[in-house]
Amino acid sequence: MTIPPEPSTPAPPGPGTTSAAVPGMRALWSKVREMGGARHLVDGAAPVLGYVAGFSMAGIVAGITAAVGTALIVGVVRLRHGDRPKVVAVSTAIVLVFSALAATTGQGRDFFLPPLILYAALTVAFALSLAATPLTLPICRKLRIEPIETSDPAARARLHRRLTAAWAVFCAAHVLIMTPVYLADNVVLLGTLALILNKPALLTASAGTWVWVRGSGRRSSAHT
Repeated sequence: MTIPPEPSTPAPPGPGTTSAAVPGMRALWSKVREMGGARHLVDGAAPVLGYVAGFSMAGIVAGITAAVGTALIVGVVRLRHGDRPKVVAVSTAIVLVFSALAATTGQGRDFFLPPLILYAALTVAFALSLAATPLTLPICRKLRIEPIETSDPAARARLHRRLTAAWAVFCAAHVLIMTPVYLADNVVLLGTLALILNKPALLTASAGTWVWVRGSGRRSSAHT
């Protein structure tokens, strides 16, 4: 009579599986906070909410008035809290550009057209750069995220090829999601999606880029 073997106990997951993602998520969240995540979210969301509310209640003029008024109020509050005037001015100017386009065309949906055009152009730019120098490489060097000189330039180029492809997909996703809603002339849904896909998504993607590039740089240094 043979004794059946005891059922084998599955091995616990190695240190490089679930636990490896935790430091990455912590680093991402830390970088988002360091980049002023909460301020940028309010800065981006308040004018959009004002525009959608005003447009829904009384039309495009009310929407533009609410958006510009909200942007000015947010700008004053940020200045009083010590934010740099240049950053506040740029944020306010963006809302003015969006509002001016909507006022010029008379179409409420055109308040959301500039980001759509920008993301379409970025999709093409990132995709085309994959045939030569990936676009994230000079951008990250300009922002001092990527060092000018590295011990393994080929590996860094491969990294930025993957990173550039990721940015191309990110921008294309924005266009693919927003374009049908824009064509359907659904201003409320455009505003709702913009609250997620504009500044919040861009901020998260930018922080993720920083974590990815810096983290890979540290790993490369550790292996040399």
